[in-house]
Amino acid sequence: MIKICIPHYAGLDPRTEDSLRILGDGYDVQRCQGTYISEARNVMLNQRGTSAVWQKPIGEYSHFLFVDADIGFTMDNINALLAHDVPIVAGAYESRHDGDYITGGGFDSVGNVTFLGKEASGTRSVEWVGAGFLLVKAEVFCELPYPWFRHEWVRTVLGGVEHQVQTGEDVGFCISAKKQGFDILLDCDCVVQHFLNPSGKADSMAQGLQKQNLDIRDWTLGMLKIVSDLNDGIHFVSQEFTQSSIALAQANAKVQEQVKRIAVLENMAGQIEETVIAPAPTPVAEEVVSGDTAE
Repeated sequence: MIKICIPHYAGLDPRTEDSLRILGDGYDVQRCQGTYISEARNVMLNQRGTSAVWQKPIGEYSHFLFVDADIGFTMDNINALLAHDVPIVAGAYESRHDGDYITGGGFDSVGNVTFLGKEASGTRSVEWVGAGFLLVKAEVFCELPYPWFRHEWVRTVLGGVEHQVQTGEDVGFCISAKKQGFDILLDCDCVVQHFLNPSGKADSMAQGLQKQNLDIRDWTLGMLKIVSDLNDGIHFVSQEFTQSSIALAQANAKVQEQVKRIAVLENMAGQIEETVIAPAPTPVAEEVVSGDTAE
């Protein structure tokens, strides 16, 4: 089983995704997004399981194939690297700095990296290779101190002056591997596409600008939708408030009318209480006088 490890900042080039679709059984693919590519490469090997200096990568894999997010490859490219059956071997691709060179070579007198020319052919033993298309056997990582991919300082003394140059994480991996006795091979005939190289820069920039424009358009449409929804909500609330205000005014008018009626009734009741009703005269019994007097 081979694990393909792809670090990236903000997604893969669509053409790299196309390359991944050709893979058959026997391959696992992991993408890892991050600002620090060195950390992303290490994470895909040990999933941050431990920070021990000596450790082995996680998973039952025979090889790890590192592929950059802007590399296009074929199954023939993978098979060409596997056919070497060596601990470390890389495919060739154009340098992003100068399309006349491929990513791999040696060091100059003060420690700066030097590149092989694009015309190079065959399999070369070199001091360093790029990790854009790098195949490493799993047991190699058991022999190297962690972190496996890291920025190293190359120190030299020239004419009595000490120099130091910081390397990329892929060069740092190669320096560490060379210290442990591993050979670094570059198959100059196993050529893969580098979409962000100088010859493809214009195409890449155009694609980047197109994606940026599409992102801006999508963001603008999204904001317009939000504003439209807010306006609809405000209109609805305004209508509800207006209707509530009218209903409240009508209810208030009815209350005022009832208050007036109550006042009229209270006034009438007061007038009734003040009215005095005279009582009827009491009848007087008549006295009967008779001429005969009892004796």
